[in-house]
Order: sequence, then structure tokens, then C-alpha cells
Amino acid sequence: MEVKLNAIFRQQPNMLQYDKQSLLALEIKEEFMLHLAEHLGMSFLENDEVGGNLCYAHDRNIRYGYRTSISKSDVLNYLDHQLVSRIYAIESDTVFFTQSMGL
Repeated sequence: MEVKLNAIFRQQPNMLQYDKQSLLALEIKEEFMLHLAEHLGMSFLENDEVGGNLCYAHDRNIRYGYRTSISKSDVLNYLDHQLVSRIYAIESDTVFFTQSMGL
């Protein structure tokens, strides 16, 4: 699934270009997270904090093949590994999400 960066991030007014660090500091759109979760056949965890639960269904240390949910921090981690350090045009540059993101 190829996605434009402006479909993932809420951009700052009057800013069209970002370096990698500034891009990853932007807020991720919830609509994107819901669409990605559906594409991956997973549920979207709005709250990353899952501590104190005896159920391992949403444990972040479970291998990707066994996971049933995805969070914004998972996407940020994936993007951090996918994007190189350069300037990105938020309205035209894209990133590719595979079915097996290897979270």
C-alpha cells in the first residue's frame, strides 16, 4: 500500500517540506491508522499503554506474525526505519507499507 505523507501526518500550516526528524514529530492522523489497520487485518490500539494486563494479545514484544493490533508508535518505528535522512515534500512524497511490516 503506497501512501502520500500528507495522508499519514497532520502538517503544520504553511509548511510543505520536512526533514526526517521533523516529519516523525508530526501527529499521525487517526483516519490513516484505521485504514492501515484494516489493510493489515489488525485492530488499531489508540492507547499504547497496555501494561498490567495478563493477556498477551496486545503485547508489543510478541512477534509480528502473532500480533493482532497496531499502534501509532509501531508506525513511527516502521517509518523511522524506512525513511532516510533527507528533505521530504509532504504533499508528493510517498511511503510503502507492506502486508508484513515486520513490526
